[in-house]
Amino acid sequence: MSMPGNRRQAFRVNNPLVLDYEVLSEEEMRVRMRDTTHGGFAHGGVSAMFAQMDNRIRDRLMRLRHRVPEAAAAIEAVNDKLSALINLLPMIQEAGDRLDDRPVREGDLSAGGIAFVNQEPLAIGTCMHIRVILAPDYYYLEAFARVVRCEPLEDGGSQHRIGVQFELISEEQRELLVRYTMSREAELLRARRRG
Repeated sequence: MSMPGNRRQAFRVNNPLVLDYEVLSEEEMRVRMRDTTHGGFAHGGVSAMFAQMDNRIRDRLMRLRHRVPEAAAAIEAVNDKLSALINLLPMIQEAGDRLDDRPVREGDLSAGGIAFVNQEPLAIGTCMHIRVILAPDYYYLEAFARVVRCEPLEDGGSQHRIGVQFELISEEQRELLVRYTMSREAELLRARRRG
């Protein structure tokens, strides 16, 4: 697990995401972070475990795609098929706990945190446990975070742009975010050059 003091400079990209958060007291977050760093299980149980495995597969696929595109496409098809089968198993889906049933929202992400649009404002300093799926690649992230920014959107509506900084995220997921944001930035640059 990694703490924010150990943060590298990283790209920040705009990316659709599905996000769920649980507001925690300072004490609850401290205890859960301690339990997590001492071998505690991911909050999402078996479903989160499968999502972590899928992250590792997708991360390797991202690198393989550049070297052997056809092999990467075949492995990706098999992985998608397995994911579909896993999603059908009711024993790993807790009622109301599935992220893939929630709406997609716009967000910005980097290895240090996430910004997202939210209906309700959240006070600066609010502690939370967040679960995120990055669309369209279905990378799963889970972290403890703290609100560092809350600004009303200029559209006159009731939505707010919330910025959170990771307080605790696994080193594996931070590395995944670094590679993911760099890859997305490269895609956006290629698209700009073409268009």
